[in-house]
Amino acid sequence: MRIRRVAVGSVAGLQRYFEQPNGPKLEKGQGCLLVARIILVPAFVDHDGHWLVPRTPVDGCGQPQGGYRPLFRAIRWHVLSVDKVRLMISAAALGAHCAMEINDLPAGGIGPILSTSGGPLFKSSPRTVRACIYRTPRNDLEVGNFVRGFSLGVAQTQRSLAP
Repeated sequence: MRIRRVAVGSVAGLQRYFEQPNGPKLEKGQGCLLVARIILVPAFVDHDGHWLVPRTPVDGCGQPQGGYRPLFRAIRWHVLSVDKVRLMISAAALGAHCAMEINDLPAGGIGPILSTSGGPLFKSSPRTVRACIYRTPRNDLEVGNFVRGFSLGVAQTQRSLAP
């Protein structure tokens, strides 16, 4: 969903955050961690429609200065509009760590499948396994849509892998 909101209170603290000067430059010989951080920067708009997108104050390593999150959470919002955006991955699929769709290569596309006498499914037996269930059309078992997913516990996994 795309939600358009307008702040209706508690903006002063956030404004003070963006008005801070940058931190001091590092002295020679000091280093920085390679960490990527993102701050969602609000656009400030007045009653006349004039807007300003502030710069984010940074420390000596070029990283955003701390203290932003509690200020942003304290703001009171009024929702102006909500637009539904196409669902890409359902909450159930995310929670189960499953893909929304499967699309296996056709058997002819991967070369000849050689006969085998069987053997273990895994090189070493896992403690637990995750299962993803898909619904496929009757005439094409190589494609399917996510139905549900779950994890087997240690005892269930051992029973399912037993010879």
